[in-house]
Amino acid sequence: MFQRLISIIVFSGVIFCNITYADEALKFQNISVEEGLSHSYVNSILQDSKGYLWINTFMGTNRYDGYNFVHYTHNPEDSSSISSSTIYTAFEDRDSNLWFGTEKGLNRYVPDKNRFISYENITGDTNSISSNKVHSIIQDAQGRLWVGTYGNMETIAGLAPVLRTFRPPAIGMLVLDYRGYGESAGRPTERGIYRDADAAWASLAARPEIDSARIGVYGRSIGSAVALYFATAHPVKAVVLESPFTSGRAMAKQHYALLPSSLVRLSLDNLARARALSAPLLVIHGSADWIAPITMGRQVAEAGRAEEFMVIEGAGHNETYERGGDRYRERVWRFLQEHLK
Repeated sequence: MFQRLISIIVFSGVIFCNITYADEALKFQNISVEEGLSHSYVNSILQDSKGYLWINTFMGTNRYDGYNFVHYTHNPEDSSSISSSTIYTAFEDRDSNLWFGTEKGLNRYVPDKNRFISYENITGDTNSISSNKVHSIIQDAQGRLWVGTYGNMETIAGLAPVLRTFRPPAIGMLVLDYRGYGESAGRPTERGIYRDADAAWASLAARPEIDSARIGVYGRSIGSAVALYFATAHPVKAVVLESPFTSGRAMAKQHYALLPSSLVRLSLDNLARARALSAPLLVIHGSADWIAPITMGRQVAEAGRAEEFMVIEGAGHNETYERGGDRYRERVWRFLQEHLK
């Protein structure tokens, strides 16, 4: 039988269109890595006031003049390079400044020096951006920039680069956006997201090639509540929680302004469900997490009698995977392979 890991996370080339008229069919030209694009997964495209196309991918941004590509990617040895090669969006303001939203903050391109200036979240600094995952940028009538971040609304599309390397060897993985997230319709209510978890279980358990006695569950941030519901409502063999909180009400009390208004009405009682957990538990938390403080993660780990409470030093709420690196990945792999064998 195949093993399957349920991942509950709350989380191709560029196509140019030659528009024709009358009854003629639209004609498309596909431009991909073979023609010089840095990556075939395109997040967004901007045409600037000079006519250049900026094509933003998971492997940098590509400036295209209709003939050639110039690639801009993150270079860890060059502080003037763009802060991350995962680029979600681009925007040109009224002064012709180009801004890029990345996995690691907001960046402004300085063309005369061919460099980038980055603006990142600084733990404890309320004047910095709230999260490093920048997915939208607009300018209002007064000329102010509004930066939309994605810290606690992760989706499959946004996590695609991580998911490719996250999956443990010889273990399958089902990932879903529950209602109200990503491409899933609806509004996220507590009852609704639990029903989505039940639907995931029913889908897997009904497949003959799946060994339903060897299913594990992973949940991150708000997804930790769904993972714990899943693990207490269905027979699972392993539970991994990353950056969990104690309850929705505790989070709302700590910093109400950071949470959607709908969340305040949710109980999301992770402590109670962790106490009822019978499956082996691994909890991972960043020491610099100011959204769900590390004390919350520790309480959940203690309530669930976790095998290990793994601390990623210096990591904020959305940085555990990146900062944890090989240590993070290898520990998760080892835990799942041990309990799903």
